[in-house]
Order: sequence, then structure tokens, then C-alpha cells
Amino acid sequence: MAELIASQAMSVVKTGYGKQVIKAARVSPDAWGQLLVQLAYARLLRLRRWQRQGGTYESATTRRFFKGRTEVIRGVTSESDAFLQAMLAEDGADKVEKRKALFEQAAKVHVANAQAAGRGEGVDCHLLGERPAAGNTFPFLGLMTCCAAACVVFRTKVLKEGESVPEMFGDPVVKRASHWVLSTSALLKALARVRLGRCATFLILRSMILPY
Repeated sequence: MAELIASQAMSVVKTGYGKQVIKAARVSPDAWGQLLVQLAYARLLRLRRWQRQGGTYESATTRRFFKGRTEVIRGVTSESDAFLQAMLAEDGADKVEKRKALFEQAAKVHVANAQAAGRGEGVDCHLLGERPAAGNTFPFLGLMTCCAAACVVFRTKVLKEGESVPEMFGDPVVKRASHWVLSTSALLKALARVRLGRCATFLILRSMILPY
């Protein structure tokens, strides 16, 4: 236990503004926080010369449904990637306006994805239910967080005798998309001013000290 505790690290960065300032700029605080985490992680990858190996998990509540729990909001999108590339690119004459436009578009897409996940239109809890059926094994434990109720399914083998595992689960894209390198969550209480999650606080600090 002592070794486990010693391996953990937590940093908290207190901003000089809260969600009201972000809302005044007509941006979702949730989208703002997610894009900040994505930018910080992209800078860290560039600094370490690493390649991204998976996705970003964010929980969305599905409590509007009877016994609803959570679904996954996938924070990495084509729009967020375009914003990150613009932020990491060399300075240009139109850099500010271009980055602002890409940020706003990425934020809108994130909000739309979050709303869809809240309506139960995500794919990850469905895949969580399907994957145990495909051989009763589940190597990507990150998905377990998306739907705790599915643990019941996890213990149940649904494939009939002689049935093969669906080819989809062997696809490299599906495998990569089922692996989380960042796990994030929004703090919705009045005291929450930043997004906190596994590695997120460290990455927020990174975003502030690394150059564009």
C-alpha cells in the first residue's frame, strides 16, 4: 500500500477565473476544460516525442433513464485535433483568429457529443456489453468505468458454443479506440473551477508552462 501511495502524485492549479468568465465568452466550461486537457497532453507528447496511443474518456450522465448511469464522451475529435495542430504550429499572421475559430468549432462539437452521450447515443456501453460476449474477456478495463451496471453482463458468456469472436474486436482501430490514455471528469459543484481527472491536473500545469 505504501508503494502504491508513493507512486501517486496530485497537483492543483487554481485559475484566476471561474466558469462564469468562460460562459461570458459563450463557451461551455466543460468543453473549455476538455480542450485545455487535450492541448496540455499534446504538448507533453511533443516534448517527450511520444505518439498518442489511445483516446480520452469523459463520463456523461444518463440519469434521465430508469437506472441510467453513465456513457462515454469521446474528447478526441477531428475538430479538437485541428485546434491542437493550430496551437502547436509555427506562428502565423492569422494565428489568433484561426485558433479562436478552431477552438469554438471544437467546443461546439464537444457539447454536441456530450449531449448525444447523455441521450444514450454513445457506443461504449454497447461495446462493453458486446465485448464480454466475445469470449468473456475484457482487457481494456478503462471501459469498465463507463457503465458499472454492465459488470453483470461482464460475468456472463453470451457466445454460443462454437461461435467465433466477431472480427470487429480484432480490428486495430477498435482496439486503439478501446484504450484510454486519459480519464477525465467534470466537477459540477460550486467550488469546481477546473477539470480534474487522472493526469489532468499535471497536464493543465504543463499547458501553462510549455510554449506554443
